[in-house]
Amino acid sequence: MGHLQKLGVTDLDKDTQQMLDKAVQFLDEEIVEKYDDLLKRAAKIKAKNGQKKYEEFLKQNHLSYFALQYLYMRSFYIDKQFNKKTREAVDYYTQQSATYWNDYNLYAKGKLH
Repeated sequence: MGHLQKLGVTDLDKDTQQMLDKAVQFLDEEIVEKYDDLLKRAAKIKAKNGQKKYEEFLKQNHLSYFALQYLYMRSFYIDKQFNKKTREAVDYYTQQSATYWNDYNLYAKGKLH
């Protein structure tokens, strides 16, 4: 829908816009949940192996196809504000995409640019 809106092909009624707003909010919550899960795994590594291993773990490629699709989707809704936790997750996965974009197939690369 975001792509269609950007192309100017859709004229959304109030109910449809509310549905889209809820969908974006739901996906924001999902990306935060996935980011929190990643941070929990990182915290276990830190507790067991120290700060250096923690940092190394977080620098590894954790850009899932869900995160990639999320970043693409969210690029169509830049007018919708992020809360602090969502901003943190988006910043992390955006950095991941800048670092690891070349590891993905052509379709995924297209979503990142």
